[in-house]
Amino acid sequence: MNLQNKNIVILTDPFGKPLYVPRMRFLADFLTQKGYNVEVFSEYIEPINFQHSYPITTYKFNTSKLSWALNSLLTLLFDYKNKWFAQKVCKACENKQIDIVLVSTSYTFPLYAGQQLAKQHNARLITDLRDIAEQSADNQLISHQQWYLKPIANLYRRFNIKRRNKIIKTADAITTISPWHQEFLKKINLHTYLIYNGYDEKEFFPDPQQNKQFSIIYTGKIYSNTTRNPQLLFEALAEIMQTNDIPQLEINWYVDKKEQTIIKQWAEHYNLNNIMNYHDYVPRNEINQLINQAAIVLVLSNIADNQHQHGIMTTKFYEALGAKRPILLVRSDEECLEKIMIETNAGCAARNSQQAKQFITQIYKEWKTNNGITLQNNQSENFNRTVQSEKFINIFNQF
Repeated sequence: MNLQNKNIVILTDPFGKPLYVPRMRFLADFLTQKGYNVEVFSEYIEPINFQHSYPITTYKFNTSKLSWALNSLLTLLFDYKNKWFAQKVCKACENKQIDIVLVSTSYTFPLYAGQQLAKQHNARLITDLRDIAEQSADNQLISHQQWYLKPIANLYRRFNIKRRNKIIKTADAITTISPWHQEFLKKINLHTYLIYNGYDEKEFFPDPQQNKQFSIIYTGKIYSNTTRNPQLLFEALAEIMQTNDIPQLEINWYVDKKEQTIIKQWAEHYNLNNIMNYHDYVPRNEINQLINQAAIVLVLSNIADNQHQHGIMTTKFYEALGAKRPILLVRSDEECLEKIMIETNAGCAARNSQQAKQFITQIYKEWKTNNGITLQNNQSENFNRTVQSEKFINIFNQF
């Protein structure tokens, strides 16, 4: 199929802060710039305040606490939310020509809508699975999980896995984000392809700036200690502060209020309040400047095992990679992310506090030698969004 002048519909889970589903945002812009006809549908959760060169249609699902509990039960029993969204999208597209349906999700919504839309138009179905339930030891991927969902969380998970597998078995291709995910999903559909996440090279690029403070920066979400555990960082920082080896040290956290509370508890426990600075989220167009001012970019993770998560390749890693910043990963997943960090010479994937301390000390020496500037000589070129988007097109062109 020659994709140019063909019609591609992208269905994705909601565009939410702070990243707004960057994988699909960039792909849709890239396809549009190449002359393809692209339209995007999603659930509404907040206003869309990013620029885009393609039409986006969103539908609001009732999310008050009472209705959410009822809708969650209906979704568990009858897949209500997915069917609601499928009805909306299929009605909006009933008079359109569609050649490819790409549905991208961080759980299961809106896979069903993608399947129904592809059937309606006899189109090719590509499913992009950014996260799957089996990567986690618990039910962290069930969004909006509150007390009234906990009694049915395991049942909800089993139902969704069964429904997901039924759909992705019928897909013409599956794309996913890590070697672990690819290996797992190939057991369900052999046509499973690995497309790593990446960075937008127009947004994230090296621009190292002199700074009088030796700053370590973290931007984004933390979620929980199960997913992203900062303990090794605090152990390393506590040792550094005891010896006063880095008198200009400061840690800048750009996280929401809830997660600031989590970090404050860690800082209090390790007596590190005096080097911690807390900030709200900043606009995306300011993040590259912020991380280029920092000596080290912090990426939080946890070991990949049956008690935690597998295949987590956080977008924040790729952004720091694109800016060629020294990256400290704590704790190392000892899996996919550590492997990529080694292959790209991205920094340190710390398996213990001594490795974290050694890396921070090493970068501090470079920072002093280079008059307040650091730069990581990494191999980032194969992980930008353009390379990623071209890989999607290569898959599309198979059909």
